[in-house]
Amino acid sequence: KLLKEKISNLLENGNKIIFTVPISYKLNKGYENIFNNFKFTQRINWTKSIPTDTKKDILWRNIRKSYKSPINKGLKKQSFHIIDAFNLDREKFKTMQELHFEIAGRKTRSNKTWDLQYKAIKNDSGFALLSYDEDKKNLNNAVYFYKSKKHAFYGTGLYTEYSKRNLYGYSMIWKAILYCIDRGISKCELDDNVKFNGMSQREKKLVDISFLKSGFGGDLVPRLIFSIIK
Repeated sequence: KLLKEKISNLLENGNKIIFTVPISYKLNKGYENIFNNFKFTQRINWTKSIPTDTKKDILWRNIRKSYKSPINKGLKKQSFHIIDAFNLDREKFKTMQELHFEIAGRKTRSNKTWDLQYKAIKNDSGFALLSYDEDKKNLNNAVYFYKSKKHAFYGTGLYTEYSKRNLYGYSMIWKAILYCIDRGISKCELDDNVKFNGMSQREKKLVDISFLKSGFGGDLVPRLIFSIIK
């Protein structure tokens, strides 16, 4: 009854509620009754997660061979800066926002969304990683992850054309994985909706991104996603 009331209250303020349930969870018959009282859809997304409770040398062995040289080059040629709850830096975080504008060529996100991400960092529910060219001191890349105590989720990735030419993005993801290990996070989710080669050409860019992220190894895990509609 309480869950049914909660769903009804949420639908008063919006047209849709989206939530996930791990495949391993079993729902009792009470949930069946709730679902029969609302319009809902369901789908399965395949996710890719790195088990960051594994030793670093084992994770390194599982990385695609062609990535290892660019990772080492990126680590050598760049300096890195972490923004988290223990190392707050609003000014550096603003440079990430500026880089997003520069890459997109226009403003595609409200200031409020950036404020919410920085608030999550302050609450230890997120972290950002920035990399700079050691010679020019230019911002090359920036990535943002949401996190809980044991799980990190890839949120935003910003890569300049200079970075793409030098394949510096590989070292960014590897550094984020190492951060998760250091913080005792057990899973680092790089892709929340894996796209496969057999999908339509319209999704080719997303397929390419999924292929890139798959080069870091990890586990392919299904996730049930429910949408309840008003």
